[in-house]
Amino acid sequence: MTELVKEMRIVIPAFNACNTIQNCIKAVLDAVNFHKSWEILIVDNGQNPDLFQLLKNYPVAILKRDKNQSAAYARNEGAQGFLNGILVFIDSDVICERDCIKNLIEPLQTGRCNATIGNYSKNIKGLSFSQTYKQLYINHIYGREGSHIQNDFWTAICSVDAKVFTELSGFNTNFRGANGEDQEFGIRLTKYGYSVLSVKNANGQHLNPYGVLNIIRNDFKKGLTAVKNSLENEVPFTDNRHSKIRDILSVFFAVAAITFLTYTLINSDLIFGFIATFLLWFICRISLSNTFFKSGGLFFFIRALILMFCLDLIRFTCVVVGFVKNKLLKEFAKDEINVISIPTKS
Repeated sequence: MTELVKEMRIVIPAFNACNTIQNCIKAVLDAVNFHKSWEILIVDNGQNPDLFQLLKNYPVAILKRDKNQSAAYARNEGAQGFLNGILVFIDSDVICERDCIKNLIEPLQTGRCNATIGNYSKNIKGLSFSQTYKQLYINHIYGREGSHIQNDFWTAICSVDAKVFTELSGFNTNFRGANGEDQEFGIRLTKYGYSVLSVKNANGQHLNPYGVLNIIRNDFKKGLTAVKNSLENEVPFTDNRHSKIRDILSVFFAVAAITFLTYTLINSDLIFGFIATFLLWFICRISLSNTFFKSGGLFFFIRALILMFCLDLIRFTCVVVGFVKNKLLKEFAKDEINVISIPTKS
């Protein structure tokens, strides 16, 4: 067993975070009592007019940035100058559980890996339908079998060895907003031989004020980026935690079901095709459906089932659009090379 790491910096990027930041900090302070040497750094990344007033009585440092930048930029700024120890990243709308950080960094302290990711909890008390759906979905996806992660990462609750983070130059700031920079960082971790573990008992509640339209827009945007990252870096889709074999099959059967349903307007006999493919889709999603039913009850389960089906259609759209865009970009690059290589007369 390696010597325990003595220093830890918790970086919390804050964008439009005044409604959740105090509860986030309180939870973090409660979760770091086990550790002797820690610091909390808040990166004010915009739209936080009352941040200094809200946090004046808390033992945190605030790094103010005059210009709004991406989540990757905020995290990199918060990590700057911290070269030894463990970096922990917590989103400003996450309320981590008491043992979350302790469990999160334990594999790094004992030398079992170079980075870890946590999970959302099943604590849905006080959450809206959309918030509950998103939190239970993430909890299920990141709580599935297999703790070793390849070509993927997740920054809502995560930790990484500071030396590794510095060596890889942190997150890629070419990504706008909070979209894809985590997966791309995970791809680089795997590329350079570093190991990532999913820690199932490093949990927190997510207080982002989601609406259904927010979830649809967010999944479409992040789905496109995930496809782009996978294709450009030539990594398997199944390395993504959202794209295991059963997820891919569920997307296929959702598209098949909606296709049969559409053609029933022409031929009513095809209704049996719709029923069969919908049942196959449901079987692929049975485990997640069971989570929705047990945690949210029947009414929540019915609404969640409809949303889940729609989001699988969105995922199919992301794959199609992503492949087309990738193909067009490759053809465009070939054309540019051909134009450059045309010999000119002297």
